[in-house]
Amino acid sequence: MNWNFSAMSLILYYLLLNIQYYMTDSLTGAYNRGCYDNELHKIEYKTNYIITLLDLNKFKLINDTYGHMVGDDCLILITNLFIENLPANSRLYRIGGDEFVVLSKKADYSSISKIIETIHTKANDYGLNFAYGIVDYHITESLTDAIKKADSLMYVDKKRKQDCYFPSDKLLNLHHIKTSQS
Repeated sequence: MNWNFSAMSLILYYLLLNIQYYMTDSLTGAYNRGCYDNELHKIEYKTNYIITLLDLNKFKLINDTYGHMVGDDCLILITNLFIENLPANSRLYRIGGDEFVVLSKKADYSSISKIIETIHTKANDYGLNFAYGIVDYHITESLTDAIKKADSLMYVDKKRKQDCYFPSDKLLNLHHIKTSQS
């Protein structure tokens, strides 16, 4: 009987590892686009969420200036900052190259907004910057419209920050920072 239990435990462990593998982005560890799409199907017209879209500023310039390894380190750092600072009712999804979404279930707009701004400040300390748009989605409205509104707000923020941020050599130290936290 013990042998059967051990075999079943190994099979379940293997399944959980595979599920985790297919749900997360292999570089950053954030939930991936497929997981995000599945979550959107579950939430429309069912519960309130705070939706935050974010995009790293001047990411192409970072890759072109410092190389793709530094760009990868930027993506890992921003993911770590979000994962370390978001409340338990929030999830971070990487939905594109340098684009992320935070879905915060049954959350307070002002507290999530303060957390996002705190993360923004911490990212700036490392020489990294991002634009974001945040909306309070209610079950009475269209989820598509809420996402479009967050996207629009993010681009307004990006335009506002466009001339204020230039990548710095601080970004060269990200690899060291990332590995020292691991």
